[in-house]
Amino acid sequence: MKDQQENTDDLQVAYAERIAILIAGYIRQTLSSAEHDELDDWVAASDENMLLFEDVTDEKKMQQELDKIDKEDTARVLKKIKERLHFTREQHRPFRKFWKYAAAAALLITVTGTFLFVYKKPDTHTIPAVASTSPDVLPGGDKAILTLADGSSIVLEQAADGTLATQGSSHVIKRDGQLQYSHTTGDTPNTALLYNTVTTPRGGSYPLTLSDGTRLWLNAASSIRFPAVFTGHERKVAINGEVYFEVAKNASMPFRVEVQDRGMTVEVLGTHFNINAYTDEAKTSTTLLEGRVKVLAGAAETILKPGQQARLSATGSLDVVSDLNTEEVIAWKNGLFQFNNADITTLMRQVARWYDIEVSYAGAAPSILTTGKAPRNISLASLLKILELSGIRYKIEGKKLIVLP
Repeated sequence: MKDQQENTDDLQVAYAERIAILIAGYIRQTLSSAEHDELDDWVAASDENMLLFEDVTDEKKMQQELDKIDKEDTARVLKKIKERLHFTREQHRPFRKFWKYAAAAALLITVTGTFLFVYKKPDTHTIPAVASTSPDVLPGGDKAILTLADGSSIVLEQAADGTLATQGSSHVIKRDGQLQYSHTTGDTPNTALLYNTVTTPRGGSYPLTLSDGTRLWLNAASSIRFPAVFTGHERKVAINGEVYFEVAKNASMPFRVEVQDRGMTVEVLGTHFNINAYTDEAKTSTTLLEGRVKVLAGAAETILKPGQQARLSATGSLDVVSDLNTEEVIAWKNGLFQFNNADITTLMRQVARWYDIEVSYAGAAPSILTTGKAPRNISLASLLKILELSGIRYKIEGKKLIVLP
C-alpha cells in the first residue's frame, strides 16, 4: 500500500513538473502545436487550472519574483528552483488534494520571473558562475542635454521644472521629466529659424514635445536637431540613433525626418513610426505603426503601410519587410528589452547602449538565439542573472562585459 502511494505521488510530481514546463513554454512562446493542445486541455479541465494559469502568467507577479531574486545570490536562486522542482512526498502529502497547484505555482512564479529570456543552443553545458570585479551597474534613465541656438547647453536631468529658455516665440519648458516647446498661436515667429538639439548619452533616454505638438522619444546615444518653431511649408528635423515619433497632423506642413549620415529621408503627414539609425547596426530601419510614410534613399523610395519596416543597407539597397512584431521594435520606448530569435550580438548592442558598458567576445560570439523580454529598469546584475541562468558564460571587468565561448 505504501509503495503504491509513493508511485502515485511520483506520478503526480512528474505531472506537475510537466505542466510547469508547458506554462513556462507558453510564456516564452516556444511551444509546438501539440504542446499548445496539451496545455489547452489541462487549462480547460477545471476552474482551478484556469485560475492557476492566469495567476502564474501575470506579468506583475513575474516582476515581483525577479525583484526578489535580484536580492539573492545565484547559487541560492538555483537551489530554490531545484527544491521547488523536486518536492518530497513528505512536503506535499498533507495537502495532496492541492499539491499539484501549489507546486506548479511555486515553480512557475520563480522560473517565469527569472527565465524571461529563452536561449536556443545546439548543445548544453553547466551553468557558470559570474566573475565580477566591479560594483553593480545601474540601468539607464531620463538623461539628455539640450543645446540652444546660441550654443549654450542645459543638462536636463539636473534642471528644475519650469521655463528653461525662450527661443524666439517658443518657450522651452521642463515639466514632469519631459521637455516641451510651447508656441502660442498668433505669436509672430522669427523669420530666422532657431535650431535646438537634444542629445541623449549612452545610458539615457528622453521624451520631447515639439512646438507643433509632435511627441517623440529618444533612445540611448541618440540626438535630434529641430527648429524651436516650425515655419514655412514643411516641418523638418534631423536625427541620429533611434527615435520614436507620434507626429501631429497638419496636411499643409508635411513632416520630414532626415537621418544624418545615412542619406535617408522619411516624409509623413501624421503618423506613429520608429527610426533606428545607429551606426553600429547593419541596416537603418523605419517601422510604421500607424498612418502612412514615404521613405526615400537616393533614387529609391517606398511607401509603408502599418506593420511594415523599410530597411536601408550600407550599400544603399532599400527593402520592405511585412508582418513584423512592432511591439518588439518599440519595446525600448515602453521600458522593455524584447526579442524574437535575436542573436546574442543584437541583444548585447542594446545592453551596451543602455547600461553604458563595453561588450566584447572572447573568441567567436556564441550561437545563441534569444526570445523573450525583461524590463529595462533592472540593474545590470539582474539582467546578467537572467543570462547566467540561461547558460550564458561571461565575466565582468570594471564596465567591460566579456562574453565567453
